[in-house]
Amino acid sequence: MTRTQMRAKFYVTYVQKYLELIKKMSEEFDHRFSDFRDHGRAFDLFQNPFLCVPEEEPADVQFELIDLQESSEARAAYRDKNLIEFYKGLSPSTFPALRQHAIRMASLFGSTYICEKTFSTMAINKSKLRSRLTDDHLNAVLRIATTEMDPDIRGIVANRKQHHRAH
Repeated sequence: MTRTQMRAKFYVTYVQKYLELIKKMSEEFDHRFSDFRDHGRAFDLFQNPFLCVPEEEPADVQFELIDLQESSEARAAYRDKNLIEFYKGLSPSTFPALRQHAIRMASLFGSTYICEKTFSTMAINKSKLRSRLTDDHLNAVLRIATTEMDPDIRGIVANRKQHHRAH
């Protein structure tokens, strides 16, 4: 076997190995994030009920959605309050299905703060100006934006060992 043939066989072996690994990773991502794709419309309804087309939403919220979209008071509340406060302010007797939907969506996240922050970040990042943002990139942006991490800068600097003295 010549060097060229050996090199080609070596590359084919590694390419097959990495293709298999990438395929497994892709399947795992599809499995883990399928819920987000499956619930995309539900997230959209939760994030901004004023942009949804009532006829395209589940039957139990259609009439409530029409009433909500026609209410100037509701529009003002949506504009002036955070998302959770907006839904808390909706009348339980007038909007029971929309409130229940909001509770379900908010409960998918660990806290209302994370929920609020996630949807706000998603809205900012899914703008027309960032149309090339893929689902994977959006997921990474959302993960970074919603992770609470405060580095201890003073501790890091205090433990830093200076190997070379300044001259």
